[in-house]
Amino acid sequence: MKNEKIIEQIEKWQKCDYVHALTCGSNTCDNVALVPIEKDGIVILVCPTKNCDYKQSYLPECVLSADVEGIEDSIGNIINKIKRNN
Repeated sequence: MKNEKIIEQIEKWQKCDYVHALTCGSNTCDNVALVPIEKDGIVILVCPTKNCDYKQSYLPECVLSADVEGIEDSIGNIINKIKRNN
């Protein structure tokens, strides 16, 4: 997968309401969502908090291969069914 597509996929994951975002692992941030960037030809995740220098090079395969739109559609359908039955 090209870096542009990796960044796009991670951004989709980070915006999805139905999955846990990839978050900062430092003790100074409170579950801040990481941001994908390309650095030295690879994609890494960085904390956007001004005074934090947390970086993560590990990109979970489950994030890269996820059908985020499918997750959103499936869970959205379940939520709508529940709402109709209440």
